[in-house]
Amino acid sequence: MAATTTALVRHTARAVAPVLPGPEDVVKAVNRALLNRPDAHGTGFVTLVYGQITPAPDGLDIALVRAGHTLPLHLDALRGARPVEAPGSLLGITAEPDVTLHHLRLRPRESLLLYTDGITEARDTDGEQFGEERLTNALTDAPRQPGSWPGKRTSR
Repeated sequence: MAATTTALVRHTARAVAPVLPGPEDVVKAVNRALLNRPDAHGTGFVTLVYGQITPAPDGLDIALVRAGHTLPLHLDALRGARPVEAPGSLLGITAEPDVTLHHLRLRPRESLLLYTDGITEARDTDGEQFGEERLTNALTDAPRQPGSWPGKRTSR
């Protein structure tokens, strides 16, 4: 059933995105599709992050909606990582989900990391979860490679 739900979400978003004005409208359309799916297609909720990226003179403008998914991480050029605080409720639960549009500017040498809870909920041999803090530390403490994010490119 999970594959059917994933297909419904993906195909609905792709079908409506060109005709709706913004990410929040697309996410609401996905929610309606989930609520109106036949019983044979399963039930349950969905989490997602959906956004639109627009080139800007000094980077990328991102308009995104988070619906119950793990918080995206904004990785800055100085090797800092901070969660993008974008509230939003699960989809497929209620007719009026809480979807809030969040705007973000990514400047050169910055990134936006979207990840699943499979990373943060992975457990070691002692049963301890990897967690958000370890993920953030792994990203900010990784050794720099010449020419890679976010270190300076070296010329040869």
